[in-house]
Amino acid sequence: MVLIPLLLLLQHNIHKNNIKGRCIICGIAGFIGKSVNPKFTYNLSKRIFKLLEYRGVHAAGIYAIDEDNNTYFKKEPIPSSEFVKTDYFNSIKNINMKLCLLHTRNATAGCGDPHDNTNNHPFISKDNSKILIHNGVVEKTEYNILKEFFPTESNCDSEILLRFLENSQESTVKSFSKLTGLIPKSQFAISLCEVEKNKIKLYLYRNHARPLYFFDLTQTIGQIFFCSTVEIFLHALSYYSKSDQIMEECSFYKVSPYKLCEFSLSDNIINKKFYSIKLHKEVSLEY
Repeated sequence: MVLIPLLLLLQHNIHKNNIKGRCIICGIAGFIGKSVNPKFTYNLSKRIFKLLEYRGVHAAGIYAIDEDNNTYFKKEPIPSSEFVKTDYFNSIKNINMKLCLLHTRNATAGCGDPHDNTNNHPFISKDNSKILIHNGVVEKTEYNILKEFFPTESNCDSEILLRFLENSQESTVKSFSKLTGLIPKSQFAISLCEVEKNKIKLYLYRNHARPLYFFDLTQTIGQIFFCSTVEIFLHALSYYSKSDQIMEECSFYKVSPYKLCEFSLSDNIINKKFYSIKLHKEVSLEY
């Protein structure tokens, strides 16, 4: 992990204009941890989600879990600036979420029409225990090989990543290691949530081709946020009066390529683990 003080970035004038521009390929964001200020968390998440639109305008989606373990899942073929205005998004305003995944999609040609909502993110495993969002592209040959073993419900290349992970008999760490060996030409930044009986785990993982950062706000609001870019997070945070105080007590980290970040939430305590993923030169599938 690469640690960078937030105030140092402010001295380099990271402002709203820096996040304007053409669409890239998808945006991911979210958080884990029970908030000490649910209203602030909702408003910050809403602002991040709206700004995340610049990375994808074709669809938007959310998956969240509240303090009573109720789940909230919705995706639509609309920009996130419209999604945050929906009755559904407004309905979760007063709910204390302990996990949230946000995705904005810039649909890649040949990877699933966003108007068919099955092609949009998040993707959920058949037993509802794993939820995945992805920024990037699975290389066509690698996708076709995986598709022979793992049927998908959509035409979106990202779904194949979840289908591999949900069917793997290995631990999550070893599964990511094997997956890395199977998609060496692909581009990815992945957020995976695993829901267990009394525990929630959030994994962040990327290669050199896609950005990903996480922001430790455990000392201020009890949560860890993640986002595709620093600029989006800082711009969203700058809207609030206590942003300077929060930034003074917050550090953020650039997720290193092939370094798997694990955040485990149990009894409102977040535990962190980091794993170096070994790159396999040759991996065979036997399913």
